[in-house]
Amino acid sequence: RGQILYSGIGDKDSAEYHYDMALEFAKKQKLPKSHLGLISFNRSEHFERYSLYKEAIDELLLAIHLFSGSENLPFIAKCHNSIGAVHKRQNNFSEAIKAFDKAAIIYVKLDDSIGIASIELNIGNVLKSIGQTSLAKKKYFHAAKIYQKNKDLSGLASCYNNLGNVYKNNEAYDSAFFYMYKTLAIRIKTGEERGLAYIYNNLSNLHKATGSSDSAVYYMEKSVLIKEVIGDKSDICEAYWGLADLYRSLEIYNLEYFSLNKPADIVQPQTPLEIVSIINKSLANANKRKGDYKKSTEYFTLYIANLDSLETLENKAGLMLDILAYESLSDSLSKEQIRLATELENVTLENR
Repeated sequence: RGQILYSGIGDKDSAEYHYDMALEFAKKQKLPKSHLGLISFNRSEHFERYSLYKEAIDELLLAIHLFSGSENLPFIAKCHNSIGAVHKRQNNFSEAIKAFDKAAIIYVKLDDSIGIASIELNIGNVLKSIGQTSLAKKKYFHAAKIYQKNKDLSGLASCYNNLGNVYKNNEAYDSAFFYMYKTLAIRIKTGEERGLAYIYNNLSNLHKATGSSDSAVYYMEKSVLIKEVIGDKSDICEAYWGLADLYRSLEIYNLEYFSLNKPADIVQPQTPLEIVSIINKSLANANKRKGDYKKSTEYFTLYIANLDSLETLENKAGLMLDILAYESLSDSLSKEQIRLATELENVTLENR
């Protein structure tokens, strides 16, 4: 419990100390491997919170190994799903799809509708990221239907939030506001801090797109405050850059410069490259406006150095093949579900 608490409040060192203590205690007491698996799973969430993505995936793979056995299939599926989500955060979309595939197979085997909805939602997020908005919306509506049927408010809010973003990107602003405010109502009701931070961020972007600058700043500041408490450095970087960009558009350059230097101080090797890139470019422009051409050149050099890497982050054509493979898998799994249900019905009739 201590490990999760310290990680959540941003005390990285204390959290890792408690993780080590929990692991040592579990081994000393010769607790089942599944207990060690839970520790690894929780540790992966801690690493992800601090943008240590490689370490997060390593812990999840270890958890899968420790969870071996049919009784732990729900946890194994959850680990694969989390691996996919971590890859997606880094724009490693092909690896994300592969991990989601593995989770989907287990969820269907378990007849876990909430699990299946989470995969549909995650695949929708991948599709949205590569510009396939029509396909993404279908995934979100399908997932929302499942979540609504199961009265899962958190999952439903995630679907509405993503639908709001899709409609915003398509400039269908009335629909975007409709789904985002539905999301906000649910997030306030459930009290999910991370979810609240994201919807405030998205509402800020939506107000900015519709020309309501004051509202955009208001919501982004609320998002920044929550993200600071959560302690996810990638999220903090992105939020401060968003706030800086708003100040720039309002020509409040001193606050822009202050907001840009916040993420510059906490950028680390695991921070997604596209976030690092936009921060470096913005700092280059901000320093140029200030007349500090030496610093401006340094940041422009860093920005240009990242361009080649950004261009090779993802082969979208290849990714669509992976998604088509997932769709084929989904169809096969659905058919298998029907076959198993029919088989079970026949056996039940014979028993009667």
